[in-house]
Amino acid sequence: MKKDYKEIFYLIIMIVAFETVALSSIKLYNITQSTYFLILSMIFYTFICISLSVIFKYETIGVTVAIWSALSVILSLIISKYFFNEQINMYELIGILFVIVGIFIIYYEHL
Repeated sequence: MKKDYKEIFYLIIMIVAFETVALSSIKLYNITQSTYFLILSMIFYTFICISLSVIFKYETIGVTVAIWSALSVILSLIISKYFFNEQINMYELIGILFVIVGIFIIYYEHL
C-alpha cells in the first residue's frame, strides 16, 4: 500500500489529541472521583487503538510510536502547565527541544 505521509502524520496528531483528552480525563478522575472522567478516558483509548490499527497498515510501528510519543510528551506538558498548573522545569524544556529535533530527523525524508 502506498504511504501518504501527510495523512499518516494527521492520524498521529489525532491520536495525540485523543491521548491528551484521555490523560486529562484520568487526572480529572483523580481530582473529582467522578466515574464520568474514567469512562471518557476509556472511550478515547479505544479510539486510539482503532486509529493505530489503521496507521499500522501504512507505517512501521517504530516510526509511529516514536512520533506519537514525542508529540504526546510535548502536548501533555503544555496541558499540565496551563490546565493543571503544574510546573515545567528547565530539563523538561530542553527535553522538548530534543524531541522536536528527533521528530524532524525521523520524518525529514518525507517532508
